[in-house]
Amino acid sequence: MTERKANPFPSALAAGAAGGALSGLPYFSCLCCLWIVGAGVLAAYLLTQASPEPPVSGDGARVGALAGVAAAAVASVLSIPLAPMNTAFAKRFLERMAEYVPQMPAGWDQWLTQGGSVSFSLPWFLAGFAINAAVFAALAALGGIIGISLFVRRPPQPGPSQPGSPS
Repeated sequence: MTERKANPFPSALAAGAAGGALSGLPYFSCLCCLWIVGAGVLAAYLLTQASPEPPVSGDGARVGALAGVAAAAVASVLSIPLAPMNTAFAKRFLERMAEYVPQMPAGWDQWLTQGGSVSFSLPWFLAGFAINAAVFAALAALGGIIGISLFVRRPPQPGPSQPGSPS
C-alpha cells in the first residue's frame, strides 16, 4: 500500500515567505521568533488542506523546517536594503544608552562613526543566513508539529475490550 502525501514545498514556501517578511521588517522583527513559529503553524495548516491523507507530526516538522529555511532566505534578502535603517536605529539606541550609562566600554563612540559605513560583505551575509536558517528551521519545525496537533483530527482509537463485555 502506497501512501499519498501532498508536496510540502508550496506550503513551506508560502508560509516561509510570510514569516520571513514579517521577521525581516524593522519594528516587526521584535517578534521574530513568534513569526517563525507562526510560519511553521501556517505551513502545517496549508499542508493539511492540500493532503489527501492526514499528515503526521513528522510531516509537520518537515514542512515547518522547510518553511524556516525559506523564511531565513527572505529575511536575509530583506536585510540588504534595510541595513542603513537598522544601522541608524542601532546608533540612536547606543547614543540614548550612553546618556544613561556612564560606564560605556572604551571605543564605543568609534563604532558609532564607522557603523554607518559598513558595506555589504558576502561572507558575513552567508554566515548570517546559515545561523538564521538553523534557528528558523528549528523554531518553524516546532511550529509545524504544533500545527499538525491543532489541525489534524484523528478518529478515536478503540481501546482494549473490557473483560466480561460483549465484543
